[in-house]
Amino acid sequence: MGGWHLRKNLVERLGLAEDRAEAAIQEVLAYLQEHLPEPAATMIADLASSPKDTDVTERTKKVTTATVAATTAAVNAVVLPGAR
Repeated sequence: MGGWHLRKNLVERLGLAEDRAEAAIQEVLAYLQEHLPEPAATMIADLASSPKDTDVTERTKKVTTATVAATTAAVNAVVLPGAR
């Protein structure tokens, strides 16, 4: 997780120490895992546990796609309950 540009931005823009920036990122990821519908929560967990040197852009695309799909499914279940 430490290779993210997000951590660098938190350090540079907000003046956070490296360990505090990493803690903030982990807290946000934990929150997302707890509150996002499946499969987005699983994708976030995979993103959080993946090695630092993997392609962040590709992982981000996958998480975004999964989140949009899960959110759309959740909205459809509420708005169109008979559409299943």
